[in-house]
Amino acid sequence: MSPFVRLLPDGNLFIFANTRAISLDYKQNRVVREFPSITVDDPRNYPSLGSSVLLPIDENEPIEAEVMVCGSAPRGAFSRAKQGIFDTASPSCGRIKVTDENPSWAMEDMLMPRVMSDMILLSTGDVVIINGAGSGTAGWEIGQNPVTRPVIYKPHGVEDIWFSVMSHVTRPRMYHSSAVLLTDGRVLVGGSNPHPYYNLLENLNLIYSNGCVS
Repeated sequence: MSPFVRLLPDGNLFIFANTRAISLDYKQNRVVREFPSITVDDPRNYPSLGSSVLLPIDENEPIEAEVMVCGSAPRGAFSRAKQGIFDTASPSCGRIKVTDENPSWAMEDMLMPRVMSDMILLSTGDVVIINGAGSGTAGWEIGQNPVTRPVIYKPHGVEDIWFSVMSHVTRPRMYHSSAVLLTDGRVLVGGSNPHPYYNLLENLNLIYSNGCVS
């Protein structure tokens, strides 16, 4: 449910679900390639919802397409959250160069655990990881500990300092929040709806307006 889908330079689709990924020729409805499972075995899609982005491609270099997947909740976290046990989210990220002959996942940590995040490719070529929770999973009332500090990731930075933490945002964004890059380079974030119905009597700090991050 809710796989990550990226359009690759060869016109095929990179589709990632749970811990596995394929390249799909959607015109012929044919699986072109199966990729190795991500090394850290936490599921990455709903309800253990992580996020994904296709990293920048340099048009002046031989085409190399690389996908990054970050965050999630541990296997079984959804069932435990239903019982009031909120597992710490995963801080792990994986990168895979899908154009390699023998691709493999390179793993690293994004400085803090996060589930239900959004990843946006910035105009600088960097990636912002924003929104989400530090424990629990996606779903009604089962995400806890909002993560209010976005993280900047520099894909071509120096190893061990690829990640940097930004100032905290004033409004947490969890289940059903979203983010988009604006034409002026800012990121617009909005939403967050952790309740199955309108709930104006409790957890008012989880009802938010829109805002921009520069």
